[in-house]
Amino acid sequence: MCEGFSEEVRQKINYYVYRLIDPRNGETFYVGKGKDDRVFQHIREKIDAVKNQDSNDLKLRRIREINGSGLKVIHI
Repeated sequence: MCEGFSEEVRQKINYYVYRLIDPRNGETFYVGKGKDDRVFQHIREKIDAVKNQDSNDLKLRRIREINGSGLKVIHI
């Protein structure tokens, strides 16, 4: 799994729009504006939320459900 853009890519791109897609049904469940490695930070947030068990964020819950089913969130 890719955990971030290369330094070369980070230097060439500025802001970008990305989608998080549920592979179970193809549904886009989150659209964001990112810079640097923002699109990849959602997975790290999910891991931190699991450790803290205090997140009610629907996006993070969805990511946990997807991972719990043995799949990975698709990001474009």
